[in-house]
Order: sequence, then structure tokens, then C-alpha cells
Amino acid sequence: MDELSSGGETPESPGQAPSPEDEPTASSNGAASPDGQPNGSAVPVRSRRRSARISNLKLSSRLQPRNRKQWLGVAASVAVVVAVSFAGSRLMGSGAVANPSASPDLTTGATRTGASPTVQHSDESSPSAGPSGSASVSSNLPTTPSAVPTQTAPSATVTFRNVVVDSAVDPNRTTRTFAFTSDGPGAVSAQVVASSPMDGTTLCLSIEDAGATCATGGTPGFPYEVTTTDHTRWMVTLISAGESSPTVDLALSWPTNNPSVTLTHGRFQGTPNRDSLRTLTANFSSRKSGNATLDASWPPGASNATATLAEVSNTGQTTIREMRYTNTVSTLPAYSAPVGSGKLYRLDLVNEGVDGQRADLTATLTFP
Repeated sequence: MDELSSGGETPESPGQAPSPEDEPTASSNGAASPDGQPNGSAVPVRSRRRSARISNLKLSSRLQPRNRKQWLGVAASVAVVVAVSFAGSRLMGSGAVANPSASPDLTTGATRTGASPTVQHSDESSPSAGPSGSASVSSNLPTTPSAVPTQTAPSATVTFRNVVVDSAVDPNRTTRTFAFTSDGPGAVSAQVVASSPMDGTTLCLSIEDAGATCATGGTPGFPYEVTTTDHTRWMVTLISAGESSPTVDLALSWPTNNPSVTLTHGRFQGTPNRDSLRTLTANFSSRKSGNATLDASWPPGASNATATLAEVSNTGQTTIREMRYTNTVSTLPAYSAPVGSGKLYRLDLVNEGVDGQRADLTATLTFP
């Protein structure tokens, strides 16, 4: 375009024969040199530019690949460089760690320190996805894949229904804590199996005196733990991952000869609060005939409460026993009801009083 605008000339196409104006011209005195070149500096500017372009084209052609294999080689080299650079940037940016001792968050990452020798992750264990499809885990448990050893005690299963989890920003918040002891080697599971929509919960698992292992998400948990010791005390805690107050179902399973699980720091408020804040509900399966018991207390204020055990079947629920407690802070005497072998039961403890001070519920459930 410079040539068109400055001199009104038309650029040549590659291979186009030179026009008469491009031929060497005579010197200022009109004579040509013996070798056919013009004398002095009378070579036209256009000819010098044309020669330079031809030289550059020749140099460029020598530097470029001459066939399909060379082009493919160049493309493969570029792809490798780009892939290595991308992988390096991903690795450098994956070091975020969730801290179980800090306020719960949704940071993706993991750390494993202070491992206890009494438990192992199986190769299927992983944090559950949160409401947005993401999850985080901070682990103090070893991650060596391990087959589940032969159990010497049968598995006990219990699900705590409609557990209200305190908001992380609630100034009066408490952490829901569930404790149980396993007998002998076998599989252990602690998992949120249902949650109110769009809410996130942080579930932490600890054994004996080891540090807690935490997972955050919509339905977090550790469903594939393995214990190899004769007796191990486990502790599960729940707290909200944010400002919301989720309502969740927590399922527990562990090998034991005498199933017993204790909830501490539960919500147990009176009317007009909704049922989930007023009621402790647990579903469990009996492995043999015997008695199911509930020993509960809810200081600091006295209230009225009702404990009910019902057998659950495909046709509905059948009440086994109901006991009322009046103006008290505990189930004294402890609640007890007979159960049959291989059946599913539901136990409810309801605060029938008027809401006052926030109760701090402690309840121990045992069953055969």
C-alpha cells in the first residue's frame, strides 16, 4: 500500500516478469558498465527493494519444513511444550488446604498429618460433592488402599434424622457430636446421606487421640473407613459450612458387640419451634431380641418430654412404648422398650414444653 500511495505503482506477483521499468538503467551519462550493470548509483530504488524481497523469500523457504512429516514434527513439539506448561501451572496452583481446626470453608485441597495406625482409608473413600458440585477434604488418616478385614463383630447401623446443624456464624453455635466404639476389625462408615437443598455441612471424623479428618459438601462423609484394632473410639462432628443452618440425616455403621452411640450438644427446644429443633429422631436395626434404651438430659431448663419407640414396616409404624417426662431435665428413669430380632425401629424424643433457654441435649442410645 505504501508503494501504491506514494508512487502509484502496482506491486508484482511472485514470478511475474519484470516490466521494462524494472530493467537496469543507464548511468547519468547514459553509458552502461561492461557487465551489464549500470554505472555508479543509478540502480533504481524499486529494483533494490525487489531484490531484497527475493532474498528474504529464499531465506524463509530454507528455514521452513519442506514436507508433511516435518510440519507434523513441529506441531507435535509445540503441543508438548503447551501441555507441560499447562500441567505445571495446575500443579503450582493446587496447594490450598482445608484446616479442620479453623472455621469451616469450601477450599479445595487436602493435608494428611499425624496419621493413626488403627484405621485405613479404602481406595473408594472420597469427599462428597457439595451443593455446587465441589468438595474439600482435610485428612489426618492414612490413604493406603486396604481390603476390609474379616469382622469378628456384626455391624450396627443407625441413622439420626433431621439433625439441625448450627450456622458457622451463630454466636451461640455448638458442634453436633456423635461418639461410638468399634469392636474388632471391620468397616466403619459416617456419612451425611440427606441434606436441605443448597446447604453445605462440614463433617469431621476422629479416632482415639488422633487429629480430626474433615470433609465439606452437601452430603460429606467417610463411608469406607477400615479399623484393624480390637477397640477404637470414634467421634463424628457436624457444623455448617457457612451462614445457613442445614438439616441433615447422619448415617453411622460400625462393627460392635454392644451398639451404643452418644449425641452431645444437640438442639432440643420447645414450641413454637419446628419439629426438627424440638425432636431427637433415630432409626436403627436390631440384630437380635432385647431392649433398646435411651438415657438423655437437656439442661439448663426443665421441660416436658415424650419418648416413643415404634416398629417400622412397609405398612407403617406400630408404637411399642411411649413414656412421658414432666418438668424435668432428663429421662429419669432411663427409657427402655423391647425390640425383636432383625427389625427396623424409630425412636423419638420430643420436647413438649415451651421454648425458653436453648437446651444442650445429651442422649445415649443402646440397642441389641
